[in-house]
Amino acid sequence: MKRAIGIAVLASCLAASAALATVSLPHRAAAEGDAGSRTLCEENFDGIADGETVGTAFTGEGGALVSADAFSRYDLPAVAWTYDWKVSFDVEFPDVEATGFLGLNVNGLTEGVTYEFTVAKETGSGSAMYIKGANGEILVGADYEGQGGVPVIDPGTAYRYSVAKSGDTFTMSIDGTPHITYQIEGADRLASALDIYSFNLVGVKLDNLCVEKGELVPAVTLGEELYSDSFDSYEEGETVGNNLTATADGRLLAGVGFSQFDANGERFSADWLLSAEVTMPAERDGFFGFNIFGMKPDTTYEFTVQKTFTGGYALIKDGTSERYHSNNFGTNPVFANDLTYRISLLKVGKMFTLMVDGRMVAEIELSEIQTDATEFNFYTFNLDGVLVDNLKLQEVLPSTQIDSVTLSVSRPSISTMQSAEIKASVLPATAKIETVEWKVDGVTQEGAEETTFMFSSQTVGSHTIVCTVNGVDSAPVTVEVTEASDEEKNSLYYETFDATPDGTKWGSFDIRGGAAYTNANYNRYDFAYSFVRDFDISFDVTWKEDISIDSYVGLTVTGLTETANEVEFNIHNAPETVPEEGEAPNVDNLIVKYNGTERWFSNDPEKAGRLDSLTIETGKTYTYRLIRYDDQFELYIDGMLAIKYYIKDSNSDPLVPAGMFLYTYNDNAAEVAIDNVIVRTAEEITDRVEPPVVEVTGAYVTASSVAIRTGESTTLTVQSTPFDATVTSYAWYINDVLVEGATEKSYTFTAEEAGEYEFKCVVNGTITSESKTVTVSETSAPGSEEPAEENLGLIIGLSVAGGVVVLAAAGIVIWRVIRKRRN
Repeated sequence: MKRAIGIAVLASCLAASAALATVSLPHRAAAEGDAGSRTLCEENFDGIADGETVGTAFTGEGGALVSADAFSRYDLPAVAWTYDWKVSFDVEFPDVEATGFLGLNVNGLTEGVTYEFTVAKETGSGSAMYIKGANGEILVGADYEGQGGVPVIDPGTAYRYSVAKSGDTFTMSIDGTPHITYQIEGADRLASALDIYSFNLVGVKLDNLCVEKGELVPAVTLGEELYSDSFDSYEEGETVGNNLTATADGRLLAGVGFSQFDANGERFSADWLLSAEVTMPAERDGFFGFNIFGMKPDTTYEFTVQKTFTGGYALIKDGTSERYHSNNFGTNPVFANDLTYRISLLKVGKMFTLMVDGRMVAEIELSEIQTDATEFNFYTFNLDGVLVDNLKLQEVLPSTQIDSVTLSVSRPSISTMQSAEIKASVLPATAKIETVEWKVDGVTQEGAEETTFMFSSQTVGSHTIVCTVNGVDSAPVTVEVTEASDEEKNSLYYETFDATPDGTKWGSFDIRGGAAYTNANYNRYDFAYSFVRDFDISFDVTWKEDISIDSYVGLTVTGLTETANEVEFNIHNAPETVPEEGEAPNVDNLIVKYNGTERWFSNDPEKAGRLDSLTIETGKTYTYRLIRYDDQFELYIDGMLAIKYYIKDSNSDPLVPAGMFLYTYNDNAAEVAIDNVIVRTAEEITDRVEPPVVEVTGAYVTASSVAIRTGESTTLTVQSTPFDATVTSYAWYINDVLVEGATEKSYTFTAEEAGEYEFKCVVNGTITSESKTVTVSETSAPGSEEPAEENLGLIIGLSVAGGVVVLAAAGIVIWRVIRKRRN
């Protein structure tokens, strides 16, 4: 719904957000009226008094702005919250004796360059249109081949002028007719400022300004609509799913904490596009995501975006293991308060792409998936007030046509003990990949059948790598291999950066001068080697600048135990502050966090701390070291033991880590340098810490699926709190009836009859868990159909030509939308 916004509101309607540039899939621009187009700001200037000055030398006149000087300028609200936009307004040109100009200036697309999108009004009905770049250079004019030609403009007639950005392509239109469409290389990024200006056009009139947020659409061929719900059928105030409420305008409103909506996904195709329109609430920092079930037994794949107070990021998880974080790859989404975004998940083959307004924010190849998806839901966490609408699941028809294959190399030079990650990217990015073949020095690499290839060699010299996807060859890349040092030969992972060229990347860190430097407030490197249970990792860290707020440098390890989603081992550089009365001053120390909760501190002897004090100095290099052996951990700084402790889940043996990454965080993006990263196999820790006996204080149950059919199974698992509680017994109950023989932490239930089943577990004979309800429905008889809604409507066939979605055919059809609600 569009709203008129006053000047005071318009100037501050949304704060600009800084973000890294993103990579987009091949796309088309959303047409006017598409679901992805959202009005950011509107202004009809009716509230401006006659003679009132607005901007630079624009004045109010009859509910419009009129230029009152040879040069007039009106600043638009910043559009840094969206990559793609459309600015349109009504303009009435005066009769002029000489050429005058009117246009839109855009800053920030290229550093130091203002792009001008200009209409030149000449005497009579003459005109010209231009796009200008650096120093006013004309990049393109309206009369060049293939464009709409020079428009005819009569004085005293109102025209609708617009400039639309889609990726790096810009379209200038008058009264809906495109006159210039031009691609500016490297401009697919956030603008920092926009303004409307006029020059030598005293008396030009502006009215009905509108700024809209655009949306990219993946260039895929869409087939059948497999599931759709606009939520219009619910009554206002009706409870839907878990902690969701229907609104008067047919959307779902999330409550405080966790909310969830389960959908019937039994008609999943091999490839599909799942999407929902999500309106982000103000003053919230939380998650929205899709859970996908059935692609791998007992595994939930979670595709999530987080809205933060300054922007956002994207996550992909396999169960409790983090598989992808957009902070590591520079493709963070940008969210603003009270704006609607289309959040989509695209599956093509085993490649999954998470998108915000059609722009890729996370992409991963899940080579381990075994079957088609069977079920999905969307959930929100800590986004109370988020509104969700138009949930859709659509079939994606297969396309194997590949135009080109491009290789990117993480390291152009490695030793015989190192490896280089080589990624193959295809255009169009949505093409279904059927065959992948890698060749090194002309020799096919057996078993290398994914689009990511880890190259290593024991042969010193230059090696040439080529990847062939669906029969299309990439251009070759070259990797130099040198002899490893003795220290490196005794390591699992070794990196000094001395031979790494400046300008290359180590995760999201920048390499320069033989070290890895931060370039944002959050940087990260994911380790890739054969993980072992017992490890010894060290690296050097230097704060190059003073830190005025909390900053952290550390190591995050996933999968150490059954419930250890993430354990963080951090150096905490605390800002200097004057404490309030009764508060302790900030101190530098080493901290261990378990699933985000601080547990151990280097300056707290009661929590296994060994280091009384630590003072971080700017410019000084500190050696960090973490040793893990069995269930014992030691954390050192400059050779001094800072923390020594025991960590183990109840009735759980220590596990080989599922993942490990080094990260830095400081909100003002001050420089931090990392160097000399070494991972070894740990030697036994002889000075062992005795495990404490910890009482169970609570328990809760999770389920692999909360909605199944007769004949299907779901696995229930009880988790005790605290995480390190000492558990001696389990007893499972179904509908308050004890299940004989069910005495393990997990219990698999196979449904024989339809109905609702309530599960709970009694831990240590005294602690009863929260209950978990599983809904069982009857399995449909062969050949039968479930109740469905029939709808008469227009279906439009889409196809892809040159990376663009085109209209193929249209006709009147009847389709069915199957809906299933679960409480």
